[in-house]
Amino acid sequence: MKGSFVFRKAVGVMAWASLAAYYAHKQRLAALWQDNGNRVYAWGAGMNGQLGLGEEVFSVDVPTEVEELSDKNIVYIDACGDVNAALSDEGDIYLFGKTKGGALGSGGKAFTTNLTLPTKFEFHDLKFKHVSCGKNHMAAITTDGRVVTWGNPDN
Repeated sequence: MKGSFVFRKAVGVMAWASLAAYYAHKQRLAALWQDNGNRVYAWGAGMNGQLGLGEEVFSVDVPTEVEELSDKNIVYIDACGDVNAALSDEGDIYLFGKTKGGALGSGGKAFTTNLTLPTKFEFHDLKFKHVSCGKNHMAAITTDGRVVTWGNPDN
């Protein structure tokens, strides 16, 4: 489910947020959202790094800021299953989550361990204006309109 919603923070303040992902996989729930200040929050299950909060964070009950993205001015987030992407206003893509299937690759090579913190995607010095996550693949549109895909072509 994607879209905008009103979220009541623990301190009781209402905030508009853009819900990027809310998914259930084998009874594991996780969610990402971006507030109007371009901060990204994650909560739920994070066994494969999909929360982007670090190696030791397997579950979070309340929305927690993804601090690695706090200075990146994130303008868009997307997620699917255990993989996530964040797009900055400078056209950089940051990936985090499960690396099985090759969806979280960089520079033409796949990572061998899960990305528990957001990691910059680098491919031929390209800048991007959109990114979309699939279960085991990603697609992005460059600032000059080209489409770039990577990951498992069967999914």
